[in-house]
Amino acid sequence: MKQETLKHIYETQNSNIVKFENDNYTLNSKYKIGTVSITNKTASLNLTSNSSQKIYIDFDKLNGAYKEDTVLVQVLFNPKGRTKAKVIQILNRNDNAILCFVKDKNLYTIKENILIDCDTVNNQDGDVVVFAEGKISSKFGHIADAKVDEKISLFLYNEYYRLTDSPKLSYDTLIKENRKDLTALEFSTIDPASAKDHDDAIYFDSETNELYVAIADVSAYVKEGSDLDLDALRRSFSIYLPHKVLPMLPF
Repeated sequence: MKQETLKHIYETQNSNIVKFENDNYTLNSKYKIGTVSITNKTASLNLTSNSSQKIYIDFDKLNGAYKEDTVLVQVLFNPKGRTKAKVIQILNRNDNAILCFVKDKNLYTIKENILIDCDTVNNQDGDVVVFAEGKISSKFGHIADAKVDEKISLFLYNEYYRLTDSPKLSYDTLIKENRKDLTALEFSTIDPASAKDHDDAIYFDSETNELYVAIADVSAYVKEGSDLDLDALRRSFSIYLPHKVLPMLPF
């Protein structure tokens, strides 16, 4: 455990937590330092030491901390045998953006309803905001607005970049290797006018009585390893929202 961290605790807390003797700082055994982990409805502490001890933290004992924050905790007595703790101090705030809503001038996470430590909250109750680097960095909208649900869903599933990133990519020339080019035939799409994509088609050759059923071969225009291919790999799939589609291949 780094002496700088213990020195910081010694200077900001009290001597019951960290002792200073013989030019050395030591942590009281009733206290632990680690990073917060949150899964589903459970919070736990990942110890900085190599200990296999499992320590749980109730949401109301996080005291403003969130996942991946480095914290100082006090181990609580638990007669049922499950070791629990409460956060005493946030030593290092993780800089990852957190989606929150405002209630009574406080921030709570959208996903778990956990109170987040924020010095200044000037937003109105019900505002959906992004908390990053110790402050509110942007506003998504109001929780009462149905349209904000799309932004919330995309953010929670790490897909929000689809609304903000606009890569200027061009498609490649047609790749004819191992393919037969049928673009000269007069195919007719069979997708309805309201369809998001028109990529299914048929063509009937009256001379040979042959029916062609086709699906657009989009990958014939995407060279493996190209910028377009790599961006499509990042997206991996299209997202269908109530009134629009965020495609796998960028516009």
